[in-house]
Amino acid sequence: IEKRAFMFPSPYCGVRRRQFHSMNRWSGMRHIFLIAACCALSGCSWLDKVRGHPSLEAQSLMEQAQRAEVEGNVEQAGSLLRQAIEANSKDVEARRELARLLLDQGAVDAAVDQLRLAVRQSPDDIDSYTQLARIQLDHTRFRGAEHDITSALAIDSEHVESLLLKAELAEQHGRDALAMETYYRVLSREPESVVARLRLAELQIATGHPDRAAPLLRALSECTAANGEQRAAALWSLGIVYGQLGRWRDAATAPAAAGPPRRAITADDWYRLAYARYTAGDFNGAWSDADRALQLRPAHSLAVAMHSSLRS
Repeated sequence: IEKRAFMFPSPYCGVRRRQFHSMNRWSGMRHIFLIAACCALSGCSWLDKVRGHPSLEAQSLMEQAQRAEVEGNVEQAGSLLRQAIEANSKDVEARRELARLLLDQGAVDAAVDQLRLAVRQSPDDIDSYTQLARIQLDHTRFRGAEHDITSALAIDSEHVESLLLKAELAEQHGRDALAMETYYRVLSREPESVVARLRLAELQIATGHPDRAAPLLRALSECTAANGEQRAAALWSLGIVYGQLGRWRDAATAPAAAGPPRRAITADDWYRLAYARYTAGDFNGAWSDADRALQLRPAHSLAVAMHSSLRS
């Protein structure tokens, strides 16, 4: 009978359906009021929890800031990050993001202040310490960088990023032995670290050990984990190694394999390449590279002498 009623509705079916929906609507509203009353009696308010929870509010503001930055609204992104910090003053991630934004705008001191507040609130926040050290190193504030690197390594003595910063600082101070020792520590943790292998090879060249640098550089020139700039740097350094070993033809062809230079090639670099080509008998290539050296430094005495020799 019920099936027939639904299949062949009577003229009153529409009225009954409206009455049914009306009853359902009021029934649903009664349920909502009952749930709200129960929550109020039990001291629970779902909406208040979502809207008033500091970490949730801060996270929402950070997501809005990220979207604003992607859209190019940097000022709005900074404002939203400050609101996120006000909503949850213990959110060190928001402070790190604000510091990065400030640094991009050239406000170095303001960025440092944000990171100082972050490590003060969270003394074990190793990421803020390394970010601080990176900023200080880039702006030759070596004493501050050393303090922050030491603080980071006190948290984790084998933290790779902090060790790389320590090695870089040692290089800035001319402490090559300490820098190489630290790069070896990095490689004991991350054997495939491109940065550590490249810097170690360049230090081996600088300290008169090209034979030790050569295998590192050959491997890096073919390393898929290295980006184009790093592979090019490895090939140029390999050219210097081959020159020091007297392998002039290899010294000339290694940098050429790097393609268009991806880093700032100095006048001395171009002269080294010119000398390798000259010694290998490639006089046209030597002239061209010596000419590039003179374009960068017109008074480069060795390049001037090579031009004179080739002209005669």
